Amino acid sequence: MGSIEEPKKQQRLRLPWIETPLIESTSLSKAAGCRVFLKLDNLQPSGSFKSRGIGNLVRSHAADPANKGKRLHFFIPSAGNAGLGAAFAASALNYPCTVTVPLNTKPVMVKKLQQAGARVVQHGINLDEAAIRMREMMKELSDHPTPGGTEVVAIELHPFDRQQIWEGVSSMSDELAYQLPPAEENDPCLHKALPCDAIVCSVGGGGLMNGLIMGIERQAPMLEAAANNASTNGTTSATTTSTRDDNIHIIATETRGADSLASSVKKGSLTSLPKISSAASSLGVLRISQKTWDYYKSPPKGIKTHSLVLSDADAARGCLRLAEDEKILVELACGVSVEAAFGPHHQPETDAPPAKKVKLSSEGSAPATNGETVVPGLNKTFLQQLIPNFGPQTRVVIVVCGGSNVSLSMAAEWREKLDAGWGSDDPGSIAVPPPSAA
Repeated sequence: MGSIEEPKKQQRLRLPWIETPLIESTSLSKAAGCRVFLKLDNLQPSGSFKSRGIGNLVRSHAADPANKGKRLHFFIPSAGNAGLGAAFAASALNYPCTVTVPLNTKPVMVKKLQQAGARVVQHGINLDEAAIRMREMMKELSDHPTPGGTEVVAIELHPFDRQQIWEGVSSMSDELAYQLPPAEENDPCLHKALPCDAIVCSVGGGGLMNGLIMGIERQAPMLEAAANNASTNGTTSATTTSTRDDNIHIIATETRGADSLASSVKKGSLTSLPKISSAASSLGVLRISQKTWDYYKSPPKGIKTHSLVLSDADAARGCLRLAEDEKILVELACGVSVEAAFGPHHQPETDAPPAKKVKLSSEGSAPATNGETVVPGLNKTFLQQLIPNFGPQTRVVIVVCGGSNVSLSMAAEWREKLDAGWGSDDPGSIAVPPPSAA
């Protein structure tokens, strides 16, 4: 369990991310049947939560005593949000950053990276080939010292699988601890590490989920100390332990075709997808991090994990819902978490195709939901099935993780496709069961 408050040198460096607002959405709360809070990390300098994780990784290298007096140059292979996070963070700390992207990267993304201060090099037909070229450039830079003999340190940044990244993202949980309304004496949230019942987050490689859990774990001792103090003073909650749920439910969402976590859960071991077929490109990671898998299988005390897979059409619905209700435009990788709070998708009453049945099971859900057949429009929502004692006072935080792969024209196209029946023949949204204990 880490903290972003560690080295003194690092404390003096500028934070390349900001504290983002948490708002309670009246319209989304009404639609979901509970209190819905939006953590607006789309407002980060880079446009996504990557500013926290990648930003802290850049910051940690800058604070490393081994790099004192050296010129640092950061490199990352990315055609999306991780590249933007690296570019903004490096620029904020006055370091150069080179982002290698495939030749098919959209010109608008190349322009965004350049505007963020990155040197952009296009090479190859995919990120793997772009990464090969990146490492060649890193070697060339290291082999040719700058005039004056100053050593140049070429540093490769991983987009999600580093301890410093998770520590940076964990700052989101720290903010939630004081941004969420305090739990009252008889509030079901009183005995949770954070005053909320569930957090819905998107999973690509797992950096966001890892950081959230790490931050919640850091808050738990503070809660325990407060609870012990309350018990000593005779002010314990009247909520009975037999009905009380002290867990924060982490609902990890993916789109079908980019569901590397769900695929691992189905298999019972960490596995890789053969390819990415989802349009939610920012979730397109073939294999989640080992840390994500470990957290999913064995979360810390007070946390329950769930894996939920939705379609690209569902993700688009979430994007449009957020745009229409909150005037916030996000990409599919973010929209999937929004729609997770409202699905399964309810088909129209008229001219609706026959509802297709899908299985939904999840660790930590009420016994009645394990293996239950879900019929869209007839059964409970996912939140009702995954969160015990669900009701109007249930608190759900949706992480609006942001992302730059979106435009008004893309949103208009999603609306046209949905109106034309996109997703109506989808086999349904599913949550997969956790692997059996060994």
